[in-house]
Parts: sequence; C-alpha cells; structure tokens
Amino acid sequence: MKTNFTLLLSLIFLAVMYGYSQEDKAPVAVNDYVEVMTFDTIEIKVLENDYSYENHPIVVSFATGGTHGTIVKTDTSIFYSASLGFQGLDSVFYRIRDLENNLVSDLARVYITVNSGSFVIGEGFDFLDVNQVRCRVNSFGLQFWDLGNGTDVNYEVPAGSGKYTIFSEALWIGGLDENDALCLAAERYRQSGTDFFPGPIMDSLAYNPVLDSVWNKVWKLSSDEIAFHRQHWQDEGYQAIKNIIQWPGNGDVNLGQAAQLAPYYDWNGNGIYDPLAGDFPLIRGDQTVFTIVNDARYLHTETGGRKLGVEIQTAYYAYDEPNDSLLKYTTFADQRIINRSPHTYHDVYAANFVDFDLGYYGNDYLCCDTLLHSAIVYNGTEEDGNGGTGEYGAHPPAQSFTCLNYTMDAFVYSLNYGVPQPMTDPYSDTEYYSYLQALWKDSTPFTYGGNGYGGEQAVKFVFPGDPVTGEGWTEANAENVPGDRRGLVVSGPHNLNPGDTLHLGYALVFARDFEGDNLSSLALLKNRIQQVHTFYQNALGIEKPDPTIKTVNLYPNPCTNDLFIDISQFPAGTKIDFAVFDILGKQLMHGRLNPKSENVVDFSKLNPGIYFVRFVDGKNTYTKKVIRE
Repeated sequence: MKTNFTLLLSLIFLAVMYGYSQEDKAPVAVNDYVEVMTFDTIEIKVLENDYSYENHPIVVSFATGGTHGTIVKTDTSIFYSASLGFQGLDSVFYRIRDLENNLVSDLARVYITVNSGSFVIGEGFDFLDVNQVRCRVNSFGLQFWDLGNGTDVNYEVPAGSGKYTIFSEALWIGGLDENDALCLAAERYRQSGTDFFPGPIMDSLAYNPVLDSVWNKVWKLSSDEIAFHRQHWQDEGYQAIKNIIQWPGNGDVNLGQAAQLAPYYDWNGNGIYDPLAGDFPLIRGDQTVFTIVNDARYLHTETGGRKLGVEIQTAYYAYDEPNDSLLKYTTFADQRIINRSPHTYHDVYAANFVDFDLGYYGNDYLCCDTLLHSAIVYNGTEEDGNGGTGEYGAHPPAQSFTCLNYTMDAFVYSLNYGVPQPMTDPYSDTEYYSYLQALWKDSTPFTYGGNGYGGEQAVKFVFPGDPVTGEGWTEANAENVPGDRRGLVVSGPHNLNPGDTLHLGYALVFARDFEGDNLSSLALLKNRIQQVHTFYQNALGIEKPDPTIKTVNLYPNPCTNDLFIDISQFPAGTKIDFAVFDILGKQLMHGRLNPKSENVVDFSKLNPGIYFVRFVDGKNTYTKKVIRE
C-alpha cells in the first residue's frame, strides 16, 4: 500500500513537471548595445528584442547599474543619463517578467557607449564676454558651470581674473494640472539626472539623436555683426555669418515645432526668417547668447516629476561699456517660459536656483531686498578666503540676482551641512515644489529668525534685514556661521494656459568697494541695483524697428560737445520731438527737430557718462544711446 502511494506521488510530480516544462517557460532577455552623448538622456527600449514563449506579455521587472550615470526603470524601457563629463563604457543589468506565469528571465546586460557629443565653442556652449563679466552659457539650461569638463567654469568677475561670484544657476518650474497632479521640472547640477534638454518642443515621435545634435547649440551675436548684416545684405558677394544664417527664427511645423521661435525682424512680413532677404535677429544689448530648451524630450530623472511641456527661450546679454562701472559688471537675461502643452496649469511657480560662490565659497552670507526684488550674496567676513587662488581677499564684492520686470514673490534657501534633514537640498518633485512654495522639505513654512526653521512666524523671505545697519533679521544677527550658500528666487503662483508665456527679465549685478569692506560693497551694490532697475525701465526692450529708423543717425558717438542728429530722410514737415535722459531716467533737455535742416544738441554741459535720446515722430517712439566723454 505504501509502495503504491509513493508510486502515485511520483507519477503526479512527473506529470506536473512535464506540464510545467511544456507550458511555463521563463522569458528571455537579450543583451543590448546603445550609444549616448555625455550631455544627453537615452530611452533604451529593451523589450524590443526580448521575448516570452506563447507571446505572453512581459515587463521590465528589475534594473540596476549605471556606474557612470543614473537610470530610471519603466515597465517597457530603461532611461539612462550619462554623468556629465564622463566618456567611455558603462553597463546596466536588468530582468524581465512574464505577466501570465510570473517567471523571471536571467540577468541581461545593456552595453552603453558614452560619447563626448559636440561640446565645442559655438555649439553646445559659448561665452558671454563683451564686458567685464565672462560666463559660460550652455545649451541645456543649467548655466555658468562647465559640468566638470575642464573647459572653463562659472561666472567670472572681473573677466580673466580667475575669480567667480556664482557657481551655477538653473530654472525650477512646477504647477498642478487640471486633475491637480503635480508637474515639475527642475535641476540643481545635472549630476543625479536631467529634467531639461536642448531644443524646442516637438511631437514626441519626432525626437531623435540627429535632432538632438542639431539643437545642441547656442547662438552668439553682437550688435555690430547685425548692423553689418543690415548694411550689406544686398551687396553682391556678401555672405552672412553662420549664427545669422542659422538663427532659429522658425521651427519645423511638420515636426510639431512652433512656427515662430527666436525673435527676428521680418522685412517683408511673410512670417519666414530669411536673412538673405534682409531679415535679421532681434537681440538685446551689445552681445547676446540665445538658448532654447524644453522639459519634454525625456523623462525627468533628476526630480521624477511629470513633464509640463514647456519651452524655455533665454537671451543672456550685456553691454560693451568699459567706462561705465554699472553696465560693465552687469549681465542681463530675458527668459520666456512657453506652455506648448494642451494642459492648463494652476499654482505655477517659476524660480531661479542660484548657487552663489563669492570667491572662496566657505564664508558667504545671504540677504534679500524685497523693495529691490533682489537676492544678494555678500562676504560674511571682512576678507574673502585666506589668500588662495580664486579668492577676492580684502574688500570683497557683493553679487545680486535681481528681478526686473516681475516681483520676487519669495526668497528661500537650503543647506547641506549642520542642519536638520528637512533643510537640505530637495530630491523628489514634491520636495522641489515645497521649496517653490516657501516651505521646507517637511512642508513646514520658513519662519522668521535664526536659520528660518522651526519658528512661529511664517515668512516668504529669508534674511530681509539690512546687514549694513544691523536692523532686522540678518545672518549676522542670527549668529549663523558663514559658509556655502545657495538661494531660490521665486515668482508665483501663476496660471499657465496652453500657449501662455511667463516672461522673466532679470539681471546679475556686481559691486566692489575697494576703499571699504564687505558691508560697504553691499551698500554700493544696492545703489547699483536701483540704477539697473531705472536703466531697464527707461532704455531696454526689443522693438520691431520701422525701416525708417535706419535714417536716424547720431554722430559723433561718443561725443564731447555737439551731438549732430541726422534725420534728413524723414519726409519734409514731419514733426520730430526729442528728449535727453540720464541713466536714472531724469529728463535733462528736450526740443523739436527739423528734417530739412542741421540739428545739433549741446552736450557740453553734461557730465561724462551714458545718456538716452528719445525721438517721437507722431506715431513711433525710438530711443538711442549716447556716450558723453
């Protein structure tokens, strides 16, 4: 009896095993080989060559590796972001699972070759360097840092000094969609993933490595180059320079790109940028570096946030004014965040994450001025550093991030040493969004006093006191230890409908009092910030030039006594009024011009400096800059 029972169990076991071996087989994962550029993220569709028996559905169940990059696993793909600066071979290991029999494959491997890409001058980055600031502008959004590639680094002031006031600067933006789902894109250093990518928004199926390479570019132009093009585009044999020819005025609508991208003057009004027909880029300042980035190319591997579908067009610009202590140390930016998605977002916050390093990074303080809409870094000690390379030493400067055409709605900060964990840098989309709302990572508000954590009075601005007078809440009054500082300048909340644009104009203002100390440099900086606000309001702006504007000529410029104004090509009888303003916007003189006579304005009684002459011809207003030597 016992023998028969044992025989029966054996037969059952063999039958089960036979059936299992016939019907339940583990899926097969096949090794993959891919290439990626060092600045990019790639979607590895590993399931395309993997399979299961009986055509059972399969998913990626496990993934690990990426020694020289970061990975994000989905059910169907593995996203890999190479660490910036790395070139060579890397690997990712994964398994797949059969959804019907629940069996798992053997370990498979993805062999990844990371190439250098096209990081060359004039392509993946270039330098804004027309004045006494030299800064690197990258094609992918995170600015000023060279990402460890050893080419050049940071925001250098004065140019060529080897001293820097800002390590890096990056955009954060987040909001809620129609279903109150958080959508967010943000970066700190692109070391743990990427949320922004070069180029405009396009149809999801249109993205490919070739277009990635095409859009891995910035466009650097000067006002002199554009003026030369405007004067000579009709000349026989004339050849426009590459960045005028390749200016991204139009997108490819067949790929889902917007028809109009970078601003340009459309000579014949046909909506097509054609520099060979007289069209030309519209830039600000004496030199501009223009970038286009988006958050939709790949998954967000830094924050894990959902895509918004925004396109960010930014022009960094400066003025060639070597004798002007204000403009020669100031960088401007004009940033436009365009909602190219079909979604309507609410409670949208946009912010600039600024990692300040004022020479030696270890002895800095932060403050903010809510009336000047500025976040400021200044030295926490009277001398910067200990005589090392890249340190300012005695009479250290101060540096600001200043909002120009919008309000600073919050200013907060984070630390990564000697503080509770909720005060450290964010790592998830919800933590980033908390900072955007002036909340710590644990969703508690910033509070007045001390280091801003754990108090009673909720605030939107940290360290708004005056370090010069010692009044109010300052880092010194709170007895904070000077150190490495990074701040977040926030605008919002906003609503962002499909097609809407958030327009953020800001400036980076620098001041150094060589006859004072760290606090007198701060006082000087605030004075210059006020002047920059006035300059921006009175003198800046991209205006579509009327073709007749070329007939207004001022000479000599610079001038010493008489300024001649040539308007001879205006029709006779045109009434043209003029007014002269100083850099603070004060009107100094005014009068009326006659197109058919010589027009001379006496500048001899004005102090040397920059002035603006405004012309009104009855329907148009023009402003031109004049230098009095």
